[in-house]
Amino acid sequence: MDEKYIGYLESVFQNVFISPKVFDEINENKYKNLSDENAISDIDTIIYSKIHKFVTNEDTEECCEIVKNATGYFKKNGEFYSVALALCLSRMEGNDFNEKILKVHFVTDDDGAKEDFSYFFKISQIGQILDSIDIVTLFYLKGHIAKKELSDFCISLKSLYNRKMAILVRETERIRGRQEESILRHFLSEILELLNTGETEELKKIKTHRNFTRVKRKEKKFNKLFEEFLKSDIGQKIEQIEKRRKNIEYIWKI
Repeated sequence: MDEKYIGYLESVFQNVFISPKVFDEINENKYKNLSDENAISDIDTIIYSKIHKFVTNEDTEECCEIVKNATGYFKKNGEFYSVALALCLSRMEGNDFNEKILKVHFVTDDDGAKEDFSYFFKISQIGQILDSIDIVTLFYLKGHIAKKELSDFCISLKSLYNRKMAILVRETERIRGRQEESILRHFLSEILELLNTGETEELKKIKTHRNFTRVKRKEKKFNKLFEEFLKSDIGQKIEQIEKRRKNIEYIWKI
């Protein structure tokens, strides 16, 4: 996220908290998908001078047990500790006991985490689970950014996920380029179009097509990459982002 967004974050929300586990994960993955090595210094500066100040040492041990028992979730990752922290803050933060009920939000782009914890958030009356587009939309509604910047953010986020499936796209383009049959070239073009829009459900359906069977018999690498893509949530994320981008014009701002 752009450094200026951190300032907007502090402006929009009363307090921002990061679990130590989340900070560790940020630090471990800070150079992942980095295309410009000159940005390393800037990334380190943002992480250690801007983000680190949000790390909290709040004791969440009791809340961790509650979350684990209520959800059956046993992965001790950033999402788990963040939900425990959100529960703790919703009960203990503030001057009056329980004044933060329904006011604590958990921010994640992990659809699996949303699915795992959304019901717990609801029954515990903690607040909402938001994603990065939700946050940038708030920046727009609060007047920090223009609508175009919100749209540009969606495009950039989509590009990030597109890079993650670039290997599959390149492999599909490669085998399309060497196909002698026009019907198979057209079929592979359809797959590329669906990949571009992230229409996972349509891609799942296309697996049953006889032309797909013909392709995968000869192209083992393509088939492996295609299966891995369907098992991931990348396609779903791209589809969601594209839908949100198209619907930005319907966001009502006074």
